[in-house]
Amino acid sequence: MRLMSPSALLLGCSFTALAAANPVQAQDSGAPQSAGNYADIIVTANKREQNINDVGLSITALSADALVNKGVASSQDLARVVPALTVAAAADGTPVYTLRGVGFNSSNLGAQPTVSIYLDQAALPYGPMTQGPIFDLERVEVLKGPQGTLFGQNSTGGAINYIANKPTKDFAAGATGTFGRFNTFQGEAFVSGPIGSTLSARLAVAGTRSGDWQENYTRSDSIGAQRKVAGRLLLDWQPSDRLTVSLNLNGWIDTSDNQIPQFFAASPRVATQASPALFTQPSPRRNARQADWDAGRDFERDNKMGQAILRVDYEVADKVTLTSLSNYAYAKIHSVFDNDGTSLGLSYVTTSGHVEAFNQEFRLAGQFGGALVTVGGNYSTDNSYESSLQDFGGILSSTTNVGATPENPDGVGDIFFNENRGRQTNKSWAAFGNVEYAVTDQITLIGGIRYTSLKHSNQACSADAGDGSFSNVINGLFGGPLTVPGGCVTLDNATFTAPFPVQRFKEDNVSWRAGVNFKPSRDTLLYALVSRGYKAGNYPVINATARSQFAPVKQEQLTSYEIGTKLSLFDRMVQFNLAGYYYDYRDKQLLTNTTDPVFGLLPVLANVPKSTVKGFDLDAVVKPSDGLTLRGALSYADSKIKNFAGFDAFNMPTDLSGKSFNFSPKWTSTADIEYRLPIQGGGTDLIIGGDMTYNSATYADLAQTPSLRIDAYTLFGARVGVGSRDGRWSATLWGRNITNKYYWYNVQVGYDTIWRLTGMPATYGVTASFKM
Repeated sequence: MRLMSPSALLLGCSFTALAAANPVQAQDSGAPQSAGNYADIIVTANKREQNINDVGLSITALSADALVNKGVASSQDLARVVPALTVAAAADGTPVYTLRGVGFNSSNLGAQPTVSIYLDQAALPYGPMTQGPIFDLERVEVLKGPQGTLFGQNSTGGAINYIANKPTKDFAAGATGTFGRFNTFQGEAFVSGPIGSTLSARLAVAGTRSGDWQENYTRSDSIGAQRKVAGRLLLDWQPSDRLTVSLNLNGWIDTSDNQIPQFFAASPRVATQASPALFTQPSPRRNARQADWDAGRDFERDNKMGQAILRVDYEVADKVTLTSLSNYAYAKIHSVFDNDGTSLGLSYVTTSGHVEAFNQEFRLAGQFGGALVTVGGNYSTDNSYESSLQDFGGILSSTTNVGATPENPDGVGDIFFNENRGRQTNKSWAAFGNVEYAVTDQITLIGGIRYTSLKHSNQACSADAGDGSFSNVINGLFGGPLTVPGGCVTLDNATFTAPFPVQRFKEDNVSWRAGVNFKPSRDTLLYALVSRGYKAGNYPVINATARSQFAPVKQEQLTSYEIGTKLSLFDRMVQFNLAGYYYDYRDKQLLTNTTDPVFGLLPVLANVPKSTVKGFDLDAVVKPSDGLTLRGALSYADSKIKNFAGFDAFNMPTDLSGKSFNFSPKWTSTADIEYRLPIQGGGTDLIIGGDMTYNSATYADLAQTPSLRIDAYTLFGARVGVGSRDGRWSATLWGRNITNKYYWYNVQVGYDTIWRLTGMPATYGVTASFKM
């Protein structure tokens, strides 16, 4: 095992011994947090408001101020402030979430992550839906471990809950503006208040514009501009004391440039047929800004998302509430990205499509004697269509030479385009219940169960893109007119025809949890929790010449055993949380390869029969004196595959037994220090702070291919500013990655190359905000 650097370990441990990862401050007021209220954080991990120290579960909660201080404006940024969470964005920007080692490394539009994402308890079930900016939030809650009972399917890794700021009873308004390196401007504003005796509203908008941040190292050119806009309208109507109706309309548009992958090494599919220019391609320096791409081509996104959430709460009796939660979300994407990191035009990919999802939940929650009971049911349906058009760059790419025919033995130039198409539909219904029963004032028993039934359908194939090149290859190989230009080329294994049939399969499962909370005092919680969650099966959208490649992957199952403690010490000046866990992981889903009799190894989804994860989460917060706050967290996640044979990144058979999961660093840590010094003569503070993030090494593939290693890295940030003590205004100078650390968060084998997606270099700027 490769350990973290001594300096990073010392810094992480020293802050951890003193500090915390639960920096939730006074909500929506912006007021600084006093020493006595760290244990008064309110979360909704059980779909009701609770003190965080009463919840027997590992939770990281972050306030809006903490998100601004750390520069968290996207889901990928969130990984810098939440230990055990990694977000490895794909080349088209789709986030791939991994929490405590549990993730599903697929960026397909119709692939659901193992970490479920929610806005105000309403699901954003697909990765592209979660790419929008993070703005006007009250807080973010990250729940670690399977959440199948209350938060439904596909939460084997955990859940991320974004809690939006709500409409206020009195008029309020505010704005935040940031100007930083690369001419980056980020702004957001809100206005909130009553518009009638029973109706309140809140309107928030946000936007980002920036110049190019990547520079071409083979010619004079640049790329990397950001163009994002988002908005949210919330309406709260309370016609009576018993009835509350809330409407949340939100959406975003992103037309930014895709990040250009950085060339790392030549890796031709057919070395003898690769372009000689590939082997003389210059390599960039260890500089995150350096990249190379096709001249004159735009690598942009045109992505958009919209969501409508309608929640109705009716108090049917004292302490008993009936809730209806209706959620509709729609995302449409069109994204062009470079897949080789060179100017040779070897390969670029255009991904387009849409996904829509509807969910309806009814639940009844209330207190019955000493028991808090929640029962309910939900129905969900979603569908997606995805097209991945691949341009192999003509004769420059060795991939174009696989199509040898009797008329053209060397195959050069036969394949220029290939399109993967997929249309999926998923329907499910579920019934669930959860009980928290207070045996005594100190002991609470917890039990929950959910039954889920799912139906999946799929219609997918690889297709000729319309020019006839791929169709001609298939017809030439099999000696007949099996396919036509623009049609499917994926062949049935028995009949050697290219139908486009609908595939279907059904699943069901029972997720559950059982636990006990022991609270010997107001400031001490000891808990034990056993829980089981599932992630539903899925179909792939991949290069497929054989129908068998579209066999679905079945659902995965994770059983978690967790014990922990939450302690408030020294009159709540210290908050200390510790959790240890063991995961029994069955049928983990992954993308691997299968042997095709014509084309050799081709991608396919598969299940790992058995694997495990063991580890711990440690976080603390200390306020040793007025104005000084120390926070820190340390997480360890040791994942391990049991007996399983697969392939490495270069399609070589490999024994994966004993390997750890990809995108799963064993050690992650964060630390933060902030000092507020009163300025004489007014209600103003001087604010000085710094932060650190550490991730140990990991790999982008399960076989731990050396060239796909993601090295360990440590990032530092700093800030200095002034702000009013009542949180009404502030101005801050800040720097992130101030040591200009070169690091990368993803590395993949593209077409004829290996490329990396690098993290941002040093950035700096100024942020100002006010509220009224």
